[in-house]
Amino acid sequence: MSSNNNNPFEKINAHLTEVRKSLAAVNAKVLDEHSLQTHHNKFMKYYDEGLALLDTIAIKSKKPGPKN
Repeated sequence: MSSNNNNPFEKINAHLTEVRKSLAAVNAKVLDEHSLQTHHNKFMKYYDEGLALLDTIAIKSKKPGPKN
């Protein structure tokens, strides 16, 4: 591969190579049941917080006001 860093295809290929390396590292890592449960719990916490935030935004956007 040439050293032309301005070639968009080379940039994409380099990025994909890094993605492949990352995926290989993740695939090589075996998560035990505790780790999976921890990841699940963290995800659900952020998910619930996100839903609560959306509810708050929805409530604030429904403030009564003059109607046209």
